Amino acid sequence: MNAGVEYQLLEHNIHDFVWRRNDRAAVDEYIAHLARIYDTAPAQQTIFWLVRDGGTGIPPIRYFLQQVSALEKRYPQRPPTRAAVLYGTGIRLTLLNALMTMTNLYGRDHTRFFTLDQYDAAVTWLIEQQQVMSVR
Repeated sequence: MNAGVEYQLLEHNIHDFVWRRNDRAAVDEYIAHLARIYDTAPAQQTIFWLVRDGGTGIPPIRYFLQQVSALEKRYPQRPPTRAAVLYGTGIRLTLLNALMTMTNLYGRDHTRFFTLDQYDAAVTWLIEQQQVMSVR
């Protein structure tokens, strides 16, 4: 079976995820990647995510939210995050915003949305966020 979520660590310590399937197994893969990153990241060091729609659309929302909630409970002291989410034209931005708001339980995360053709802008924003965080 092909990977549901492809992962790679990019330059500038940006964690890159591409969703290749939108099923429960892909959600489980994504959550496992996040858990491994949380296990090794220093508690106060901001983590930078690049999350891309690989053409599959949004995974099962209820299951995704349940798994994110369980992950949050496992890692109550996890580092803050900055995420650039690149979405396809078939995905409703209002749904994405609602999803990200619901998963930002502690207000320490920030997410910005980009269309798939704005890859360079998304990476630039993450790098700028790193520079802002290093000044603090």
